[in-house]
Amino acid sequence: MSKDFLNQINAGLGTPAKSQNGILQDKNEKTHPVQVRESTYRELKKIAFEKNIKIVDLVDSLLKYSLTKK
Repeated sequence: MSKDFLNQINAGLGTPAKSQNGILQDKNEKTHPVQVRESTYRELKKIAFEKNIKIVDLVDSLLKYSLTKK
């Protein structure tokens, strides 16, 4: 029985995870370019690197937070 279980796990390791994108990003969602100042972009890039997330996910979460905060 344990051999069957290990075979199932081993088979699952060969296939990529369903979504390796950020948890906020829908894989099929369309994006648009946005202009930001160079200094702001450097800060965003640094934060995204430190947190190991994509810049688009970082900007999305920051914008959503700002829009919902009152």
